[in-house]
Amino acid sequence: MYQINLEELVIDSKRLSNEYVKVSLNEKKPVVLNTLEEVRATLVNADTSHKLTTGVLKSLESKTFTLRLWMDYDTPATNDVMNASMESKVTIEAIQKEGLPEVDIAMNDNLNEIIVEIDTIENPKNEELIYFYQLNEEEEIESSEKTYTFTGLSDGKYVARGRAETLDGVILREKEMDVTIAYETVYVSSSGSDESGNGSIESPYATLQPAYNKVKSGGSILLLSDITATSTTTMDIENKEVTLRSDGEEIYSIFRGNDLTTQLLNVLNSNTVTTTNITFDGNEVISVAALIESYDSTLNLNEGTTIQNGINKNTSASSSGGGVSVVRSVLNITGASIKNNKANSATKESRGGGVAGTESTLNFYSGYIENNSTESNSSDGYGGGIYLGDSNMTMFDGAINNNTANEGAGMFFTGTQSIQFNMIGGTITNNTAAKKAGGLFVRRLTTSSNPSIAYLKGGSILNNVAPVGANTYTQHGAQIIVQR
Repeated sequence: MYQINLEELVIDSKRLSNEYVKVSLNEKKPVVLNTLEEVRATLVNADTSHKLTTGVLKSLESKTFTLRLWMDYDTPATNDVMNASMESKVTIEAIQKEGLPEVDIAMNDNLNEIIVEIDTIENPKNEELIYFYQLNEEEEIESSEKTYTFTGLSDGKYVARGRAETLDGVILREKEMDVTIAYETVYVSSSGSDESGNGSIESPYATLQPAYNKVKSGGSILLLSDITATSTTTMDIENKEVTLRSDGEEIYSIFRGNDLTTQLLNVLNSNTVTTTNITFDGNEVISVAALIESYDSTLNLNEGTTIQNGINKNTSASSSGGGVSVVRSVLNITGASIKNNKANSATKESRGGGVAGTESTLNFYSGYIENNSTESNSSDGYGGGIYLGDSNMTMFDGAINNNTANEGAGMFFTGTQSIQFNMIGGTITNNTAAKKAGGLFVRRLTTSSNPSIAYLKGGSILNNVAPVGANTYTQHGAQIIVQR
């Protein structure tokens, strides 16, 4: 156990009164020296000693302290102060003490609260302790409770402190931590600023990335205007859930900037992103990515969402997804419109002009996938509307219409796994394939012993066009089973 003191030395010259001296230890709130507790002086040439702090130092442990002393700004220019000085020394008293309690301190935020928890790990003598809590430079709170919650906080950054002491004033543990209270709702506007904005409606951000970083899991990012994206927004904070929508009744758009050749949104790391009343517009800018891509996450495209005018054109590799591409993800479409998107490749396969999925699950509840296309100079353009590889899909309702591709213009379903397409309702109509399957193409890869099966339980596949298999087509032992 140690105690750090500041001892005032006796000097021959005029001595500055300690009521005019400010002191701060480890950048804590400054206090006037004469307000500190006076203790026994240990130096023979000192007549006053002030306790700065106490604490416990374990075996092989070290601690660093920063001490600042200065004359108070409000010191009067009087005779007793002019040409006065003060000399002092820091002393440390230490004694070995067995059986002191050990504690740990944790801090976290929860909605508009900061919770400080002080946990007694070991207290062999069942010693009574006292706890202190402080937020920023507010008055310190003394308590006998191990947990204290600072409530009703507005969004922003805070400094939270916790301290545990014995009844005789020995500091067992103290901790200071910067804690950010995130927003339930974060705003973005073309008139905002990522540098000076804070995400509030009065001071919005200009782009989605700081808004995503700021918003709480379960919160919403709201557009106040159309914006043009010049970089990809990466949503990768583990297990974070975010809703992205327009503010008010008007539907705003996020446009792909002329120099942006990557995604508008890149969703990763078990995120859940829900969109509603918002448009993602590729602006017909040629890129090498879908407008929205999701990996190991969940993407909910809800009512009022439009994904349009995306061009994924790769000159040296396959192009997968003009509008949406999902890998090992869940895609739920409920009322969204995915239209006028293209997946093109000069030398490789093109897959999924509207939607491309790999090792994923797609639930199509309602909405439209229309006027999308895949093209390839090698004639391998699959799934103008939807391409699914090693994925499962259930179509409850909605429309897959007026899409084009070399094969499987409406939908191309393939894989090496035991995969299923269940059509319970909806329509696959007026799609046009240059080679095979204007409507639905179901394929099992030749290397697979597992079936690819489509169960047609409801809905309709009508008026599609192709030289071979106008409405439906199977290959390599795949099956289409009608169960109406």
